[in-house]
Amino acid sequence: MTPWLIQESFNTISAASIVLVDECCDVLSSRSSFELKSVTEGALNLLLSITSTPLSSVTLLRALGAVSHVLDKVGATVFLSSAGNTLQHWGRILFSLMNSTSLSVRSMSVD
Repeated sequence: MTPWLIQESFNTISAASIVLVDECCDVLSSRSSFELKSVTEGALNLLLSITSTPLSSVTLLRALGAVSHVLDKVGATVFLSSAGNTLQHWGRILFSLMNSTSLSVRSMSVD
């Protein structure tokens, strides 16, 4: 695959995860917390893969925006329980992105 195609597919995955969380969060939170946690965990695992891959700043911004959206939508408790096993990796990735040469990626990582 070409680098352009990889970046565009990652951008699409980031956008799809935002739509998934938007559409499913209210329905799943009224049913059971296990289903909400499972969907959140799946979306966060995809987004962790995207943010840990060195790509363009636009792709990283979209992925970080999607992570921020998931955190805002599901809340800190569900986010932490979903990212529990990968929380240390999330911390490493965010700390490395805070040191990015791109100002926009740095500021989004800090937020």
